[in-house]
Amino acid sequence: MATDKIPITYELVGKEIHKRQGEDYKIVATYEGETKTLTFPNTAMQRWNSEAVNAFLAQNELLVQNVLLGTLPKDPPLTKAIPPRPKKGPEGDKTPEIVAWYRKYRPNQFIARYGVLGNYTGKVVIIESRWKPRPGDGILEYRGPQKIEKQVTDVLLARRATCLPDGTRLTYTPEECVEWHEDEDQDLAQDTAVEDNQ
Repeated sequence: MATDKIPITYELVGKEIHKRQGEDYKIVATYEGETKTLTFPNTAMQRWNSEAVNAFLAQNELLVQNVLLGTLPKDPPLTKAIPPRPKKGPEGDKTPEIVAWYRKYRPNQFIARYGVLGNYTGKVVIIESRWKPRPGDGILEYRGPQKIEKQVTDVLLARRATCLPDGTRLTYTPEECVEWHEDEDQDLAQDTAVEDNQ
């Protein structure tokens, strides 16, 4: 059975990334090749197009070093007073020292990179790996996942879970936040009035 669905494609026109479906298109982001900066006009546009845009850029061998939101103030320029960004560990850009650096020195990139949606107060459910010492020799052994439930107050809700260098959880994902509903989604940039169709 044939379908009448028109495929969605992405293309780079100058600095604009167009989401095209047939003859219709909308600008979902801009890409600056010199600085390798990807900028989404608002959080809604980032939320619905981030994965596809990043896949499109990767397929075209275009690197992304900076992710920004157009509705937030630009990050101040880096100066000698600001330490260099820490090196990535096995967690990549979720390395706790890098997360803390972005939060402190590059707030726009922090919000865009980790997909910060707003603040959350309520119950969270986290699944963590459980390790226990073996009887006899005391070597740690994996004992499966452990479900942890707790009440949190005014924490950051984001698309990506992150921690600070001291191990403190910084952001929680919508899947972990039991009492969060998608229709309650906050927009840090106050851009909820911006229409998704430009």
